[in-house]
Amino acid sequence: MAIGYRVVRTLWTRARNQCAFPSCPQTLTEDAVDATTGEAFVTVVGEQAHIRSSKSGGPRHDPSYPKDKLDGYENLILLCPTHHKMIDDENGAGHSVEDLEKMRRDHERQQDRLEHVDKVVMAYVSERCEFDDKVLFEQVDLNGPSVDSMFVDVPFSQSGQQCRSDHPRFSREAQWARRAVKTFGRPRWSSTCR
Repeated sequence: MAIGYRVVRTLWTRARNQCAFPSCPQTLTEDAVDATTGEAFVTVVGEQAHIRSSKSGGPRHDPSYPKDKLDGYENLILLCPTHHKMIDDENGAGHSVEDLEKMRRDHERQQDRLEHVDKVVMAYVSERCEFDDKVLFEQVDLNGPSVDSMFVDVPFSQSGQQCRSDHPRFSREAQWARRAVKTFGRPRWSSTCR
């Protein structure tokens, strides 16, 4: 029996393209470009690892586990090749079934939490940056402005480095948002507020 399409979609969606091994930063797909044609393609490096092996004598094989569930979502974890090798090394002696099930659950909860934080921060930023389409600099005089008078301060940038607490518009709320971006900011997150 092979892993079904619906199971694969569920596993990859819940893992959010990240290895489920704790603290592993490996994304499981990589964008690439064909060197000869210039055509873009995606390389899949992630592996759908079995928690309980279907093979007798395989890592964490459980003969009492139902055969029809061996390729089910409950028995799979999404990993990078390095961590797949690690969990199965020495016939899986280093990682129990319970360890791997907990690892997958914790990873999925963490990914849900990060997605929620991303949504909250982006909603906050879009609310605060309603002036995105306005000109963010002004000239003080026609003879040439000084650098200080040429630009209007913005609550924070994607890197979270510009925030003037002395400006009334960028008070404690903006400080909180800046800290949130620094703490929970994701490299893929972007804003038009600069």
